[in-house]
Amino acid sequence: MSENSQIQADTSEGHRFSDEEHLDGHFSIAYNAYESLLRAVQIQAGWHILDAGCGTGAFLPLISELVGARGQISAVDVDAENVALAQARVSQAQLQCPTKIEQGDLLDLPYKTNAFDAVWCANVSQYLDDNNLSVMLEELMRVVRPGGLVAIKETDITAMSLNPPGPRATWRLYETWQGRGDAYLTQLLRAPELPVWLSKSGLTNVHLESVFSVASQPLSPKHKTFLAGVCIYHSQEAAQCDLSESDTLLWQQVGEVNSADHILNNPDFYYREANIVVIGQVPE
Repeated sequence: MSENSQIQADTSEGHRFSDEEHLDGHFSIAYNAYESLLRAVQIQAGWHILDAGCGTGAFLPLISELVGARGQISAVDVDAENVALAQARVSQAQLQCPTKIEQGDLLDLPYKTNAFDAVWCANVSQYLDDNNLSVMLEELMRVVRPGGLVAIKETDITAMSLNPPGPRATWRLYETWQGRGDAYLTQLLRAPELPVWLSKSGLTNVHLESVFSVASQPLSPKHKTFLAGVCIYHSQEAAQCDLSESDTLLWQQVGEVNSADHILNNPDFYYREANIVVIGQVPE
């Protein structure tokens, strides 16, 4: 593991955590949670689904299984690199249904009104300020037929636990970090409020499903690689925060992933994260 690795690798759109290494790495360790949340939407065979903000296309094979040969998928992402990766994934995977992937803006979707039975939008709201989140929800509702579904999947970092250093140290970091005016962190922390956002947008029958993922010793190689990135990123942000001397030293040590006594080598190491999906129905 390299201490110079960057979990924060940005794409050309400037989005943190949206490069191929991070997206596919996180998908691999959280696969069971992601599949559970997608199935919770209750997508039906034969439906036309929009994967809005498809990233590298990791969800497309699962969606194709749900809609089957009679269904179809449209996918859109603002980032050209991710669109190319998703297209390559589809060409190799031989999905069960017709799938079209294109570059486009979720604030101005290139689709007709009422074009889809449901929309799946995973890990996108974290990149949008409040105004743009409202605009995106309006667009998603526009392209889904009356009675269709809008599903917003997101990471809920309010439930994240990295032990050691433990939840108290993590929350002291987040509070100070947010105090620096980091809009991205603020938007990540908004995840538990998404049911209110969907309801205010006019969606009905809004409900939330959540799934926890945990990792403890012995860590698999893919978990260790991903969590090393998590440690480095938190350490880098902590270095820019006005923390106590003890917390500053603690987070500095968290970033030293090649150290023999690093937390990832601690027999008591424990990591927990939560992922949620908020589902609403377009009024009929």
